[in-house]
Order: sequence, then C-alpha cells, then structure tokens
Amino acid sequence: MTTREAWLEARRTGIGGSDSAALFGVNPYSSLTKLWAEKTGRLPPDEDSIRLRWGRRFEAGILDEYKHVSGYELAHQADVVPDRVAEVLPGVPMLRHPDLPTMLGNTDAIVLCPERGPGVVDAKTVHPFKFGEWLSEGRPPLNYLVQLTHYMECAGLRWATIAAFTGVADDLYVYELDFDAERGARIMDLIDTFWRRYVVKDQQPPVDGAKPTAETIRKIYPRDLGRVVQLTGPAAEWAAEFDDLSFEIRELEKRRDVAKTKLIATLGDATAGTLGDGSGFTFKAGKRGRSLRRASAKSLRKYTGES
Repeated sequence: MTTREAWLEARRTGIGGSDSAALFGVNPYSSLTKLWAEKTGRLPPDEDSIRLRWGRRFEAGILDEYKHVSGYELAHQADVVPDRVAEVLPGVPMLRHPDLPTMLGNTDAIVLCPERGPGVVDAKTVHPFKFGEWLSEGRPPLNYLVQLTHYMECAGLRWATIAAFTGVADDLYVYELDFDAERGARIMDLIDTFWRRYVVKDQQPPVDGAKPTAETIRKIYPRDLGRVVQLTGPAAEWAAEFDDLSFEIRELEKRRDVAKTKLIATLGDATAGTLGDGSGFTFKAGKRGRSLRRASAKSLRKYTGES
C-alpha cells in the first residue's frame, strides 16, 4: 500500500475537512449519500486526477511563498499540537479531536505568528475562471471556509488562512479567517450525528437531487439483476411528480424552440443582435454550423464598436 493509499484508507475511519463541507451541503463534489457510501466501503475514494496532482505539486511552492510574504515560520501539525495528533492507522498520523474521535484532519502547515499564536494554513491552486467567482463573492467558497473551521476545531487553534495560487496575478491570494465557535460546534454535531445515524447503523441518508448523489447511486448499482420490485409508499407520489414535471419540461422546451427560431429568423445573416438594455445574441458559425448564444452588453461591444 502506498503512502497515499494508506492516507485514503485512514480517512475512511472518520470525517475530514472536505467531508464536513458535504455535511453542510456546500461541497459541490460530494453529498451525504456519497460520503456514506465512501465511509461504509461501498464506494472507493475519487480517483486521482491531474487537477489533484497539480495541487499537490504546487503545495510546497505556495507554502514557501506564503512564508516569504507573511514573514512567519511554518511548522508541521505534529510539532505544534502533538496532543491532537494520533495514528489513525499504523504509520498514518492525523489530527483527531480529543472529544470526537471521528473528527479527523490533516493541515498543509501551521503558521507560527508571534502576535496571534499558531494558525492553520491551507494551500490552494485555483483555476483562473473559478477565482473570478472568489473575487465576485469577496471570499473563497463556503466549502473552503467550513474546511478551515473544521481544521481549527480539530487542532484547537483560533485562526486560519488560505494561501492560493490563482494563475491570474503574480501575487499570492491570502484570506484569513477567525475561528467561529458556533460553527465549530455545529460541525462537531453534524459529524457525530452523521456517523452514528448513517455509518454505524449502515443506513443510507435521505436522497437529494445533488449530482454527486445521482452519480453515487449509479456506481453502487452499476447493473440490473433482471428482477421486478413493487414500488410502494411515497414512490407513487414521486412517479406523479416525475410525470408532471416531464410534461412541463417538454412544453417549456417547445416554447423555447419557437422563440429561438424566431430570433434566428430575425437575425438572418447578422453576426449579432442587440436588445434595448444592450444585451442580445450572437449567431456565429462554428464547427457544427451557426449557433445562437445569449450575450451580455459587455461582450457585444466588440461587434457594436461601443467603448
């Protein structure tokens, strides 16, 4: 077993920082059902990806740059909070909350600030398009903030920072977060409830409409076995809702297609068309012919010549 495989196996024994974000419903890559399937061994951890590998490769450089710009020294969690670190599996030390053994964590580093005391550092590599969302919100995504709070609670520290390489600017993006005791307690409560109710009892959580949930169910049941089951209880209500919504979607699609065709006919051989508010449509040629696309006023200025 490789070091990474051992670490992934250790994560199955409890709830980590990104897992907590799923419990809050703010992790776009996970859900209660996916988390349950992973922790009960029904679903293997996500396969390693080029995005994750680049993140691990950039981590050391990001931490080194954060050390440079902050002027603070960095240390390993085992050297700063040794009483909070335990061997989850042989040779795999992780943060473990003293009051909640199923709360685990693994920080990228601990920053040693003389004024504020030690804090958590989390290194991130962010795609430039995603970083635009960070800027519009004025903060990193909620799943990262929940993750930081999880680490602070687990390590017993009172502040944390995200250091991110964005590819947009040369400077490192740094965002600091103070510990929120109420949020920390909420995370602990969600972890304890989830683990006892769904993992220990091996009971599947309620199904939601999240994409990770649907993908998980398909992976758990990859093939049919040729049998027939009786759909009872609320299944009749779900079936009626499915039928009603399917009909509404088909009707809406018909109306959309009519509107689309009218717009195309109006545009004719024009490349773009503008509406009263400055926004509009483009009707440009591509590999599969011309396609109609909604366009903002800003993106249409290159066609209208307006500054």
